[in-house]
Amino acid sequence: MIVVLGRPSDEPATRAFVASDLGAIVLTAADAPTGTEPSISGHGRVILRNPVWYLPADEQQPFMNLAGFVDAREQSFEGPMSGGNLLFVSEAFLFEDASTAQAAIDAFSAEWQVSFGFPDSEPRPVDMGDGGVLFAGPATVQNGEPGFYYFWRRDNLVLNVAGIGDVRGEALADLEAATEAVALDMDRRAAARVE
Repeated sequence: MIVVLGRPSDEPATRAFVASDLGAIVLTAADAPTGTEPSISGHGRVILRNPVWYLPADEQQPFMNLAGFVDAREQSFEGPMSGGNLLFVSEAFLFEDASTAQAAIDAFSAEWQVSFGFPDSEPRPVDMGDGGVLFAGPATVQNGEPGFYYFWRRDNLVLNVAGIGDVRGEALADLEAATEAVALDMDRRAAARVE
């Protein structure tokens, strides 16, 4: 029997995430947000460049070589919403341990604060998992399209959800709500894998 300090001995210890968890956490084609269709899906190291797609290839390289990387999975969705085009992204990046996962989320966040081109480069903290951030607003690298970009960590897993669209007014509020719902759904899925 394993005894974990601060936890009753009859309650199981949580485990770290493994590669086989990713498929149950990232949204699938069946989970498409309302009004969207699945577009790009994939797995592996190449997904590390997705959050920094706008950088020249040589500047993407440090992200492609983040320490402790194990595996990643992505699914994106596209579709119209109140006259605008939408893109939702659901991604999970697996690292060897919590410290390398935290270093990865810090690296992505620092890069975004410097170059993604939000009106307010300081992200808002989000209360998901072991902590994360939300960047929101029109981004220069998205040609000024508004978006909501969540990055958070659960143990050795970094999760990323983005909702981007050329929308305004009520449609923008709908996009914000839909993106938050996807992020919360992924966070619940992740929590369920280690409980």
